Amino acid sequence: MSSVAHPPSNTLQQPTALKTGFNGAVPWAAFVLIVSLPFMQLFTVNFIFPLKIFEIAIILWGLTAVATLRIHVFDVPVLIFGILLTFYCVIALLVDLRVLDNVGDFSHLARWSPEVDGLTKCAYLLICVLGLNLVAYAAYFQPRRAIDLWVTGAMIAACVHFVLFLMSLAGMALPNLPGMPDNPQMIDLAGMRLYRAATFLEGNYGGPFFVLSFLLACHRRHKWRAYLLLSAALLTFSTTALLGLTAIGLYWMLKGKDVMAKIKVLFIVIPLMIVGAPLIEIFVLDKISDDSDTSSLSDRTNTALEALGMFQDNVFIGVGISQYGFNVPGRMRWDFARNDYAVDKEKSIPNNVYAETLSELGLVGVLFLAAFLFTIFRIVRRCSHPLLRAGAYAVFLFWISSPTITLMYYWAYLGLVCGIARYESRPQTRLLLPGRPVQSA
Repeated sequence: MSSVAHPPSNTLQQPTALKTGFNGAVPWAAFVLIVSLPFMQLFTVNFIFPLKIFEIAIILWGLTAVATLRIHVFDVPVLIFGILLTFYCVIALLVDLRVLDNVGDFSHLARWSPEVDGLTKCAYLLICVLGLNLVAYAAYFQPRRAIDLWVTGAMIAACVHFVLFLMSLAGMALPNLPGMPDNPQMIDLAGMRLYRAATFLEGNYGGPFFVLSFLLACHRRHKWRAYLLLSAALLTFSTTALLGLTAIGLYWMLKGKDVMAKIKVLFIVIPLMIVGAPLIEIFVLDKISDDSDTSSLSDRTNTALEALGMFQDNVFIGVGISQYGFNVPGRMRWDFARNDYAVDKEKSIPNNVYAETLSELGLVGVLFLAAFLFTIFRIVRRCSHPLLRAGAYAVFLFWISSPTITLMYYWAYLGLVCGIARYESRPQTRLLLPGRPVQSA
């Protein structure tokens, strides 16, 4: 029989982990995962295909769990529904590829065949499910350490970003860092080419991560770290991060209880918005209206509409996970040749998690995903900190312009908030913020 270690429900006085011999010990892989989250591109290990540090940690932890027949489980429904979602993706993919014949001659768009490409995406999804479980488990037993490690990793990534940004500002050649592409993502501004990708593949990956890290630094009252992480988020020039930050601020203004803090924020934000109005016009309004930009609203709308067209043709089980890009060239419902993801370059993506999910997983997959997310947010909503809850809700906003649902740091953040919410509900526990005790359950 296998032993399962998991945090207790609110009615239990003793953690179940104590009864199974784990004594609340957090697996080493959880802390490696948390601190290495920003190194999604930097320091990747090439083994057939690039492996991230946290992926290696999760795989080793999983193999150890199988070998010892023991697994640390934060919440049984969350883990079960996550595994069921992954299992459905595998079955639907195999059914789609056997029944449907619509990938045409576009298999060259990925490093492997459509089948292997889809199964690889399923593996990434399972790793995200296990990663969420690990981070939540760590945040339940050692919340301060989990948050501080996250902020530490984010600060290291921010420092790398600042150095590379300043080098590009000075017109210096950027170094070839391990794992990073030869042509890193840059942005043209005032006649200069500025670095924007941090330790990620592109700025739209790094921006939301730094926003979530900024919220965690604010939660721990690390003022200067929060300022630096906010600066790093802004210097990725990510429209997604900027819009998410705005939504988080509005939510906090409505739900937060610290009136003086709100007044201070207004005195800072309003002058910054006035001074930064030209930049907002360049990086938000112009990007939305510029039809020549493949990240413009018109192009993103086209890719989303194409996804909805696939959904209409395959309502119940979709075209299969990671199969959107194999189907787009054969449909040609929009100016595909003008887009970055032309037939002779690489596989197209909808850049919208919701459109991607509908087209690739169908109604059945959407129901599985909704059930999985419901098990997560039934815990998230119990978190007593508006900033942390706002970050969890912002994940849904980030997904509107996200390249994939399998970005680990989104799931890790949800796991972190789940762990903190469950930690705070323990009898006679204390809040993470100093000087504010929790009522006994």
